[in-house]
Amino acid sequence: MPLKCLLHGSVKDHEMSFVLHCMCVCTLQLTSDQLFEVYKGFIEKYPVVSIEDAFDQDDWPAWTKMNDAVSIQLVG
Repeated sequence: MPLKCLLHGSVKDHEMSFVLHCMCVCTLQLTSDQLFEVYKGFIEKYPVVSIEDAFDQDDWPAWTKMNDAVSIQLVG
């Protein structure tokens, strides 16, 4: 899935660091599974202890899957 930056144009897949550090408005649509992979990457790389509102308020299957798979606190 290609990422799109409104100012810089296309960005290669998985260049999340660009999206996170980009000083312009970037758009990115991820499935729950893809977002979960992003969170897992953060958890592995950084000392994350809690994530609040990780998914849509009605996406209980994604929340349950993540809660079962990680050892950090999930809130909301």
